[in-house]
Amino acid sequence: MPASSQRPSTAFTLLEVLIVIVIIGVLAAMMIPNSSPSMGTQLQAVAGVLGRDIAYARNLAVVNNDNYKITFDTVNNQWILTHSGTNASLNALPTNAFHLPTDSPTQQTVALNKLPSVGGAVQLFAVWALSTPPQTVSDLEFLPVGATVRAQPTLIWLSVGSGLSTRYISVLINPITGLYWVQSFQTTTPTPATYAGS
Repeated sequence: MPASSQRPSTAFTLLEVLIVIVIIGVLAAMMIPNSSPSMGTQLQAVAGVLGRDIAYARNLAVVNNDNYKITFDTVNNQWILTHSGTNASLNALPTNAFHLPTDSPTQQTVALNKLPSVGGAVQLFAVWALSTPPQTVSDLEFLPVGATVRAQPTLIWLSVGSGLSTRYISVLINPITGLYWVQSFQTTTPTPATYAGS
């Protein structure tokens, strides 16, 4: 009697790969030492979480061929991922390990004050569009091609510390590719005037 069983598929979907990347990011963030990490370590850790969320939103836009948006809330020290495109069936998001229990299925909130092992020391300082002159903005939206809706680069600032000991780090997003990179630390308070004409 011939065997009619088929070999199971061993390929992974892109969504499964994205979920694994998010899980790896959570595990990496949880491995940050709990015993008074340096300001540099804190900033780099949160910049890494932010970068992974930016890449995640961009990948969702490309994979699902629709817009996704991260809205930044500097007052409440958090950012929120939502589907912003026209296909309502995509409104419910895949679960992210950092989402809040109070989140609806259509949004994922990353509250910096509640990140594991990082604590509330790092602040979402500012978000700018590097237009001429730079303008304060509150979101970063990705198109299905991976580019951002905004034609100018977006610059997101994180800070830690107080007074003269405050340190800053920024994450810059290229509007054409949608890719990000974490920039160097600085000790001077960033202002839009610093970036005028960039």
